[in-house]
Amino acid sequence: MSSNLALHVMAAVLAGLAANVSATDLRGRIDQRNPNGYIFPAAYVDVVLLSWNGNSWQPNQSARTGPDGMYFFTGVAPGRHALAVGGRNYTITVLNQNFQDVSPLVTP
Repeated sequence: MSSNLALHVMAAVLAGLAANVSATDLRGRIDQRNPNGYIFPAAYVDVVLLSWNGNSWQPNQSARTGPDGMYFFTGVAPGRHALAVGGRNYTITVLNQNFQDVSPLVTP
């Protein structure tokens, strides 16, 4: 098998695997704004991933941010979710892909 053909076969296999993704790993950062308006990473903050069950939001997973404000969730089903941080919910849409970066959330 030529190396060019081998690359095409490998690309087809990887594309097939990506098309069948049923769970996503999420990564994001929580930031806070201090009284002077400066934004900085929110260290050691609890983050709860909520899932919509058709009637209400239900807790799915929880995490605590690291010193850099980063949090991680694994195996999240694609669809409508929310992140609960500091008494507020931030709605997100989880895509059908292996990994997803969530835009930083700035909390008061």
